[in-house]
Amino acid sequence: MTRSLFNIFCDDIRQEVGDKLTFVGVYSNNLQVEQLPATLPKLCLSVFCTFDRARPIKHMSIDVLLGETTIAQTEIEPDRFGESDSWLEESPGVIQGNLIFSPLNITEPCVISLVVTADGEPLQSIPLDITQAPAPTE
Repeated sequence: MTRSLFNIFCDDIRQEVGDKLTFVGVYSNNLQVEQLPATLPKLCLSVFCTFDRARPIKHMSIDVLLGETTIAQTEIEPDRFGESDSWLEESPGVIQGNLIFSPLNITEPCVISLVVTADGEPLQSIPLDITQAPAPTE
């Protein structure tokens, strides 16, 4: 199994009973604002990385870029990936983390992207294009 990455951009992430997550206002890969510049009260990002338990991740870094500017950076060095009695043996390992930007100022059309590496291996993520919505037609 190869390592893979999936991410979700949304308006809110809620932790529910039973260790469930609720994603509110999920964006595909485009967020349109009424006008620019704009301030988003909150933008959330959830990142999921899967891996083979026989080849656990020893170091993972996540950089979040707004255009060319780094707006968040985190490193994960897990002590024990894949060492849980609650996982089935054939189930892949999963690292999941959330980042919240509140508020987020957008001055011009841009892309929010992630640069994620796991043990030096780059993983492809889904970017978010932020653009101004077209003017309404009458």
